[in-house]
Amino acid sequence: MRINTSESLSLGFKNLKKLLGMVTVLLLVMSGFRLLYLFLYGGKNHWTAELWTAFGLGFRFDLSVLCYISVLPALALSFAFACNSETLHLRVTKWMSAWFQVMGFLLLLILSADMGYYTYFQDHLNILVFGFFEDDTMALLRTFWKNYPLVWIFVLTLVALILWRWLVRKIFRPIEFRQRFEYVSKLWKIPVILSLLVAVTLGARGSLGLFPLGEADTVISADPFINLLPTNGVHTLVRAIKLKTGQKADWNYNLKTYGYSSPQQAFADFYQVPIEQIPLNPTVLFEKTLPTNSWAEKTKPHVVIFMMESFGSYWMQFHSGDFNLLGDLESHLASDYLFKNFVPATGSTIGSISSLMINAPQRPAGAFLTESQFLQVRFPTSPARVYKQAGYKTRFVYGGAAGWRDLNKFALYQGFDTVEGDADMDRKLGGLKERHDWGVYDEDVFRYVMMTLKEAEQPQLVVVLTTTNHPPYQIPTTFKAPPQKIPESIDKGLVVDRSLAQDRFRVYHYASDQLGKFMTELKSTPELKDKTLIAATGDHNFYVVNFSEAQLLQKWAVPLYLYLPEELKKQVGPVDLTRFGSHMDIFPTLARLSLSNVQMKSLGNNLLDPQTPPGHLAAYHSTGLAINSEGAVINFGVGRRSYFLWNDDKTQLEPTSETPGLAYLGVRYQSLMSLLDFYFFEEQKSQRSNENTHR
Repeated sequence: MRINTSESLSLGFKNLKKLLGMVTVLLLVMSGFRLLYLFLYGGKNHWTAELWTAFGLGFRFDLSVLCYISVLPALALSFAFACNSETLHLRVTKWMSAWFQVMGFLLLLILSADMGYYTYFQDHLNILVFGFFEDDTMALLRTFWKNYPLVWIFVLTLVALILWRWLVRKIFRPIEFRQRFEYVSKLWKIPVILSLLVAVTLGARGSLGLFPLGEADTVISADPFINLLPTNGVHTLVRAIKLKTGQKADWNYNLKTYGYSSPQQAFADFYQVPIEQIPLNPTVLFEKTLPTNSWAEKTKPHVVIFMMESFGSYWMQFHSGDFNLLGDLESHLASDYLFKNFVPATGSTIGSISSLMINAPQRPAGAFLTESQFLQVRFPTSPARVYKQAGYKTRFVYGGAAGWRDLNKFALYQGFDTVEGDADMDRKLGGLKERHDWGVYDEDVFRYVMMTLKEAEQPQLVVVLTTTNHPPYQIPTTFKAPPQKIPESIDKGLVVDRSLAQDRFRVYHYASDQLGKFMTELKSTPELKDKTLIAATGDHNFYVVNFSEAQLLQKWAVPLYLYLPEELKKQVGPVDLTRFGSHMDIFPTLARLSLSNVQMKSLGNNLLDPQTPPGHLAAYHSTGLAINSEGAVINFGVGRRSYFLWNDDKTQLEPTSETPGLAYLGVRYQSLMSLLDFYFFEEQKSQRSNENTHR
């Protein structure tokens, strides 16, 4: 039924009030989530004047999301205004009710997932979230079932769905027609429609400036936590999706992000030489010639690198008799080398192990190598290829299914002779009595590695990735874990269920203890103790407490443990264990000790070399963090950085303004990540060209 213009406007205004009411309710809900972040994860030191700015900006981010959600309702409402149809107004009311029931519930799910995500990664939903689909999804689901009260979560979700449906239906009650309407001029029709559409468009854009509201606008403080508050899980999830797709198409994303017009300029900044001195093929600057090493020539030592799952170094300081975290590893950490100012390539296992395999960092905006177009690229910086040419058998050993995330394929392309997983261990060890959800218990992995080293007839390079210290935090039934009393300093800061934290620490003890037992056996084995180099590090830290902006190192840090035979130890001499480094420095350090007169390509430093320039000794993480003995820099993009200096006892970081040393550190980070764009894509292009030529 058609109605006159004044009736249409009156009916339309009623629907518009319902739409505004719905947006208001959702704004309050989203602000409530932001308050929860502050109360759950932010300490009192975050209660500053900048909070008002953060919440004001957060209102704009939330309104932007809701305006996108409201685009279709606004168009439907405008159409009903124009048609003067009573039936159409009624249908719009019913349709908006159904629309907001669905979209509102999806919004609540994303915000809730974002909050759960933060407890583990201390960040909003980001590109790592795709690991749920790219990883062993069934194993992850089993992990969730064992570690979270999924039944109660399902019940609460169902209750939330029912309550939300009731609320939306209440707001969008059917309009009663055939009322008396005040007269409204027909001239109002066009302005009302235009005003509605303009308001939704500007609200979705979030800004009246040249650029729409985006990630760059969140950098309002030197405090990373304050910078996390304004945005929400919807915005960051959309950004992660864009980043995921953009990584495949935009080869020079990092170069552009950090303001480089050419790869040559990035190489010039990293190597501190004029751009005109950069070779036509800049990657020749990676080349190094290792000097003569008579001990290595005589000994041909085995080289073993353990990447331990969730082996964060922050927790080691809490080890005690009542809170035993290290087990048999404790004595070895005291007698060998332990670098604590050390960070992994990234916060993801697959990112860290693939970066280690090619001896290069993980780019901030770059897909994990095993799941990208680089899966089949044979990187010249791969250490396995160098050791293979030096007469070594190169092996990758994984404590799970060897095909996990195509890691087996990637390892073979990087020059590993063999990829050995759970099936190989089962055969070699005569059957495995127990397994956990992700594969083989660490004790069996170490037993397998020890057995194969004892049987080796040629020098071995063995890269090992363990799996036990991973949700759902299982240990063998035969292992008797000691009682652990969580220190009050940890207990009061827990952001997960206490029993879950207890499980995590128990498995951390188990993994450390098994590494210690392996080292004890190796040192008591004459044919191995004098001819084996051991390095052990972590793929990433784990998060059961909230780390402040003053603890950027502690948040990400993993240890680098090194064992050297006594004769080699004497040759090395005193070592500064306070040096900073990251995964890209492991192989340059080990290669100098174990190889002689060989050519290799690398980007990292020898941590044991006292001649390394202090400005080059830094730790780099894919989150944009660069950190050294002076302080830290978080790199966001062109001209956007946060700077920090160490306090007097070198344990906490404090926000500061730019200094020459920190500016240089920022340039090194940005140039390094940018030149990797060129390196990766040039190698891919070159190898594809060669393959096409030989077909």
